[in-house]
Amino acid sequence: MDADERVPPALAREIATLLEKGPAADYYKLRRDNLFVRKVIRHSGWGQDRLVRLVRRGRARYPEQRVHADMSPDGPTPTLEAPLIHYTVRSIPQYVEKLHRYAEWGAQDLAQRRRRAGLIEVALRPAWRFFRCYLLQAGFLDGLHGLVVCALQSYGVFLKWSRLWELNRTTKAPAS
Repeated sequence: MDADERVPPALAREIATLLEKGPAADYYKLRRDNLFVRKVIRHSGWGQDRLVRLVRRGRARYPEQRVHADMSPDGPTPTLEAPLIHYTVRSIPQYVEKLHRYAEWGAQDLAQRRRRAGLIEVALRPAWRFFRCYLLQAGFLDGLHGLVVCALQSYGVFLKWSRLWELNRTTKAPAS
């Protein structure tokens, strides 16, 4: 579990029952209720959040990346019913700081994989993220919270691809 996640009583009971019966699978996903400034976000892609959080010892490893390093199980992965509580964002300044940190790490991960960033990535990826989160994933249904979530997500994408662009430029050989 991450430091900003909490197991509510209903989930604790469900996990205890699962362990008493003996788990049928090596991996289990947990739904997450993601809180953004004290409100659960049901749309914008956040309402469908399911991550592998219960794993039989020795069966999985995290991938070598700093941002969103989620396990990819190689077998059946049931999802438990009760949600995990995820205190994603307590305040806007705290989230902007997190976005900056994740953008830096994400850009570094992309640079290590020799990805390039240009006009299309820097201009269109953030616009696409906002369009997808706010309209296609119905972020507008979360009201002003949804608008802010989607706008900040777009900003984070802009930061990541802008930073990758900068890294691409600074790692090129100097012109003769």
